[in-house]
Amino acid sequence: MRFDVKGTLLLGDAGNGVEASVLGRKISKDEVFILKELFEEACRKGCSNYGKNHSCPPHGTSFNKYTRKFSHILAISFCVKPAEGLKTAEIPAYRELESVSEARIDKLMRSLEEFSGSKYISARSCRICSPCRRAQGKPCKNPDLLRHCTCALGIDCGYLSEKFFQRPIVWQKGAFEGYLTFICLLPFNEKDEKKIFAELRKKLKKH
Repeated sequence: MRFDVKGTLLLGDAGNGVEASVLGRKISKDEVFILKELFEEACRKGCSNYGKNHSCPPHGTSFNKYTRKFSHILAISFCVKPAEGLKTAEIPAYRELESVSEARIDKLMRSLEEFSGSKYISARSCRICSPCRRAQGKPCKNPDLLRHCTCALGIDCGYLSEKFFQRPIVWQKGAFEGYLTFICLLPFNEKDEKKIFAELRKKLKKH
């Protein structure tokens, strides 16, 4: 399978030398599969962030509205394989790895926004403010920093991961299942493609 970008992202000292394998693909907006009602219902039943985080469901913004000024999507898969011995998703080391990964990926994606003129769509809920003011029915304190998560827009990341990266997403349910997957999307226009891809390649270690 051909990838537009392929490399490795260092997660820093806090990640104990752990790296993320990174794959990037340019896709059309029509190739993003949307199941907004399904994901909103799943989040309502199973996620503590439902209705309590401005980046999460229920959400009024649609994928088409969010990306209306852009012609294409840069889909990026980050695959993190922890060190040997990390066997359960319940221990602090796992949560630390997840937190470090999210922070490093967020930093990378925001750097690409300087070239795309868009706001990226995150793999996880926004954690800029803690607690989020949505739980009190208040507006976002930092709307310029807020990035919506894929679930809020109804994006089927499982479909994207398998179709474009041949990496099934493994959901962690207590016992650790081998790797973490983060799927992020960056809307862009073709005139900015070369700059965006060059910047991404610059940030990664080559395989």
